[in-house]
Amino acid sequence: MDTPLSFFTNLFNASVAFVSTYTIDVIIVGVLFLALYWCTLRYGKGRGISLILSLYIALLAFTHFPFRSWFQVLGTAERQVLFVEGGSFLCMVVFITYIVSKLVVAEFPLWGFARTFEAALIAGSAAILVLSFWYQLLPLSNLYAFGKPIQALFAPSELFFWWLLAPLVGFLFIGRRY
Repeated sequence: MDTPLSFFTNLFNASVAFVSTYTIDVIIVGVLFLALYWCTLRYGKGRGISLILSLYIALLAFTHFPFRSWFQVLGTAERQVLFVEGGSFLCMVVFITYIVSKLVVAEFPLWGFARTFEAALIAGSAAILVLSFWYQLLPLSNLYAFGKPIQALFAPSELFFWWLLAPLVGFLFIGRRY
């Protein structure tokens, strides 16, 4: 039979493991959200929307890119594939964002709750897309494996459609009302 000291020691160790695992996940998702939130406030609503639209376009372009097999020349190890495919996807997103930002013109209200709400909605939408691409498109789960709650949300391929739809629903709340 366990002594009270060993019981509380095991309970403490399990609690620390639980909190540290989910704390790191919360920190990673929080930093992603805050970085996107800051970029949206800094560079404007149009650039935030163009980033989300470019993620959709890059998804389509990257999945049907005819020369992906050429990336194997650079290496077939797990980390090499991760960096080559992740880097090429990032280059596609940056290039497409540059093009789309020339077409999308939208600005925030000058101040107030509406500005904060719209920036948070755009940042949350972009974070959702990045996390769903993390599991479904790019082999980034080898770089960092999130905890079970985040895996349960983003890893099933049946939910990928709904995560792609979520930012578009968010656009309904940031549209201009005439």
